[in-house]
Amino acid sequence: MCHAGISPQWDLETARQCAREVERIIQGEELPWLLKNMYSNLPDLWDDSLEGLDRYRYIINAFTRMRFCFSDGRLDMDCKLPPQEVTGDQLVPWFE
Repeated sequence: MCHAGISPQWDLETARQCAREVERIIQGEELPWLLKNMYSNLPDLWDDSLEGLDRYRYIINAFTRMRFCFSDGRLDMDCKLPPQEVTGDQLVPWFE
């Protein structure tokens, strides 16, 4: 089972750039600050203008926590069901 994903708003190059951005923080002196402050479900929609902690939170959530997205592209951080058990058309597995 995979709990990681790629944001529906990203192309592959953007995903790589975002990964490198967070890698630099994780490998640097800001890691304790990031670990203390990174857990939040917001922001749940990517915007290129996101900065600082909001940007890092979104990137980390997309890569490590997201399973589903809403039809408008927002990350859903609550549903823990297997894809085949999700009903309706609101939630879409990140890989679709």
